[in-house]
Amino acid sequence: MQIRFDTRNKKPKLYHLAVIAVLTIAALLPLFRSSGSGQLKWTGLILSAFFILTVILLADAFRKQLE
Repeated sequence: MQIRFDTRNKKPKLYHLAVIAVLTIAALLPLFRSSGSGQLKWTGLILSAFFILTVILLADAFRKQLE
């Protein structure tokens, strides 16, 4: 009986997280410069989408790390 180990060093690549962060900042900059009644609503929606996508990406990276 022979035991084999997978010795490859697999680290999760979270480059997508950096891209999403840059896009979020780019979307928020015009909102911070303007003043309007819908500014708070759009800021909340954009940040909510960012946090949801971040959790999804991190959960997927964690799942792949366990495989």
